[in-house]
Amino acid sequence: MATAYTPETDDVIVVAVADHSGAELARDLIGRGHRVAVAGTSAGHLVPLVTGHVDNTMAIVADLADPAQVRSMIDRVERRLGPVTVMTDPAGAFGSTPWRLHAIECATDHPVAA
Repeated sequence: MATAYTPETDDVIVVAVADHSGAELARDLIGRGHRVAVAGTSAGHLVPLVTGHVDNTMAIVADLADPAQVRSMIDRVERRLGPVTVMTDPAGAFGSTPWRLHAIECATDHPVAA
């Protein structure tokens, strides 16, 4: 069961976009002015989320079930936006693997408090 988390303005948030809930979460966080990286397997789903927000967002195409690709993704995000403080995965795209270095929240509801 996921816990609600209210990000601080200095948080760097990675959102796994595997379905509508991930896209909605990303839109909400970006709209609030957070630094957000959206990650998923299709650029076509990611680019529209970050369009117009070049200063505080980025889109990364990666296989989120592959630990090497996730590590590379985290490195790229940290170089561009700063240290990753939150990773959220509304649809479970990361799966449950022990290699994770950052906390990943799995939720069916919006994991960020309004």
